[in-house]
Amino acid sequence: MSTATGVFFLSLTAIPVAYSLNFAYQLSWGQWPIFAIGCIALVVIGLLAYVLVKSTTSKSTPTDPCFYVFAVFSFTSVIDMIIALELDGVIDNFVSFYLKEGELYLNTAHGTMINYWDGTGQYCMYLMMVTAIVWKQSYREVALYWFGSIMMSLVIFMPGNIAGRFGGDVKASYLLNIPFVILPFVIVIKKWKEEPTYNWSATEVSLRE
Repeated sequence: MSTATGVFFLSLTAIPVAYSLNFAYQLSWGQWPIFAIGCIALVVIGLLAYVLVKSTTSKSTPTDPCFYVFAVFSFTSVIDMIIALELDGVIDNFVSFYLKEGELYLNTAHGTMINYWDGTGQYCMYLMMVTAIVWKQSYREVALYWFGSIMMSLVIFMPGNIAGRFGGDVKASYLLNIPFVILPFVIVIKKWKEEPTYNWSATEVSLRE
């Protein structure tokens, strides 16, 4: 099994993890234990991705550190899809407690749509970039598009939640979004410095003009 396929299956572990933690959250824990569990989950997924890479015997072993970032983010994308489906009533008792005690602002129409987008569009982009890393190919264009997408989701969405009607209910779990703001900037700066994978000849440019 390739490491890219391994990341896909690793991301699907979000389903049993979310279902299990939903019952653990109901043990009357406060907001900081919920935040701690979220942090531990992200670290564990990163470590499992590292183990996956080290256990691979193929020549296409990923060396780009962004591989681990996208592996973790793909896991959270599946979590977001679960949240969106539960908000729409398609499934139940997967993240119900987190929606009550964690990020309350997700219980909105725009919160639902952003979770749907992260669970579909951005999830596909993560898998595309992971595959490109494994195949030693450039993913510059996808990374730039993803950066704009996630910034629209977070830099605009998150301040709006603080200023909105849920501003008084911001809890520790809100801090789980920090890596999703900082790491995209690090990645986009790295990718922006790379040369584009396409080169227009003078003839092609004149024809397009």
